[in-house]
Amino acid sequence: MRVEKTAAIDASREEIWERIADPCAYPRFVTGVTRLERKSEQPEQGLGARYTVRFRVGSADVGGLVEVVEFDEPADLAWT
Repeated sequence: MRVEKTAAIDASREEIWERIADPCAYPRFVTGVTRLERKSEQPEQGLGARYTVRFRVGSADVGGLVEVVEFDEPADLAWT
């Protein structure tokens, strides 16, 4: 399943990167995150970091184990 959402934010790349670089902070500003926990000790964040994440989509919680596969400051962050 793929879930996407787009939003325009009036802020610089650097300001946004400060918010998104640590996924453990996402529940503070991403609507629908019901659970997010770090699963790996090393690395703490960045390339190779793993998290358990759950999102509320409609009436269901979806998600699973994710790993950061792109971490190019201050432009790209991707999970798989």
